[in-house]
Amino acid sequence: FHHYILFKSNILRKELAGSSLEKDAYITAEVPAGDSHQLVVPTLTGNLISWDWACSKHDVQFTAIFRPANGSDIVMISSIDRHMAEDGPSVGSFESPAAGDLIFEWDNRYSFLRSKQVVYRVSQVAMSDFEDASG
Repeated sequence: FHHYILFKSNILRKELAGSSLEKDAYITAEVPAGDSHQLVVPTLTGNLISWDWACSKHDVQFTAIFRPANGSDIVMISSIDRHMAEDGPSVGSFESPAAGDLIFEWDNRYSFLRSKQVVYRVSQVAMSDFEDASG
């Protein structure tokens, strides 16, 4: 599994360097000055959600939370105060314990002068599919 994450991270680095490898797999989002960009990913019990992203210049705050569909408490998955572009890609994964929404937010509310650009990819697989593929 660790090699899978490293592979995805290397693809993102190549994308940011201008490589055409899997270029369509990544989404570029503008995070306006003084605002944020949110992505909501619906998921089912047992699904594995993985992501990698990077800021093209400057820095941005990031959070990933899980909101269960049954109304249970929200779970903080990841929180990065200020991820600098020179820090390279941020990579993470989460196995959903229940149906719900995984909410990603890139926050630029602290910056009133500069918008930020992030490049990200989120993928989701049923863990049963992943286990079947690994033998």
